[in-house]
Amino acid sequence: MPPLSYEEKLVATFVAAEGIDDIAAPTAAEVGAGTDYSSYIPKNGISFPSQRNMIDTGSIDRKFNSEYPGSEGGTLEITFKVQNFAGDSAAMTEFGGGEVEGYWVFGFEGSNDTADDVVDVYHVVGHTPVRNNPGPDEEQRFVVMFGVQQWHPEAVVAA
Repeated sequence: MPPLSYEEKLVATFVAAEGIDDIAAPTAAEVGAGTDYSSYIPKNGISFPSQRNMIDTGSIDRKFNSEYPGSEGGTLEITFKVQNFAGDSAAMTEFGGGEVEGYWVFGFEGSNDTADDVVDVYHVVGHTPVRNNPGPDEEQRFVVMFGVQQWHPEAVVAA
């Protein structure tokens, strides 16, 4: 069996702040009304929130320092190309001014706007973007750090 890669499978759609009523079950129409920015994101351009905190459950009567899973969080960081392969610059237009609120909907099987698609949904507010440093053979890119307000992994898209 071939390896499961992200190439041509990951779909990244941004939906306006008022666009999703229930992040546990976004509708196909809500996601479909968003903008697919997949062509603006390089292959290594997404850093998903990865903060996982532990609760200290150790006590003085035990030598072992035990822990239990606690809160989750972190920043969603996305690198964008200033222009996609077609020469469009929609990502810079959308996120260039900073403080953009909305929802990122990520599908991992080639779509994210069809009923029964399993998706990750992040309610976010984007910070002011930072341009990449110039260099030889380097296309212009920028990075946006999105503060995550809430998220729902493995949400199921409703009809």
